[in-house]
Amino acid sequence: MNMISRSCIACLALAWTMTAGAAEDFTSQSCRASAALDYFQRGAEAEAEITVDTPHCRGASGSFVVEVTIKADAADETEKLAFAETWKRDDDQAVVMQRRYSIGDNVQLLRIRLRKLTCSCNEETSVD
Repeated sequence: MNMISRSCIACLALAWTMTAGAAEDFTSQSCRASAALDYFQRGAEAEAEITVDTPHCRGASGSFVVEVTIKADAADETEKLAFAETWKRDDDQAVVMQRRYSIGDNVQLLRIRLRKLTCSCNEETSVD
């Protein structure tokens, strides 16, 4: 995985830090959830490891959208694929998810981003 540079970008309710090539960190403002993303291409699949953490809530759940940008080998145009994901935790450990997304044959994976990260704390297990 290439780690070239770090830059910060703010967008609506999400703020993320992107590392060119493979890893991204995201933050949701609702219950201060953050997500880190590592990804790579293996043939006709994009493989991703997504880690969601909520340091201010023990029990929490939420959702996000995985946006995969690909380019067909024979085309100049890119295409975006979207996959809806949910997450939940009942303790104080980060949620780590291994995912595989079918992107098709003869395509190049350009990037994966997380969008619309949501988080809802379970009031009974919230911590300050």
